[in-house]
Amino acid sequence: MGFEQTMGMGRGNWSTCGGTTGDISDSWNSMISILSQQKDWAKYAGPSHWNDPDMLEVGNGGMTTEEYKTHFSLWCMLSAPLLAGNDIQNMSSGNKINPD
Repeated sequence: MGFEQTMGMGRGNWSTCGGTTGDISDSWNSMISILSQQKDWAKYAGPSHWNDPDMLEVGNGGMTTEEYKTHFSLWCMLSAPLLAGNDIQNMSSGNKINPD
């Protein structure tokens, strides 16, 4: 069942998170494309249902540190689930909030 079909079911019926796009890839263009698709889904986000524009790509090596900061910040602004899509044990210190 696709996201569009679950929207008619109402909040909290069986899922607290609904995918809003296809898979993200570790590139600025992919991230911006997915971001541009979120405006139509904003009205569905809230307690018991969060729009999921896919996982974070932070630290995978395809974007600059500034682009990763933008990616993370935008997902926060969307109230999206902040699911790490990288190997957190091997992240560079530049991609960690607290590198110590």
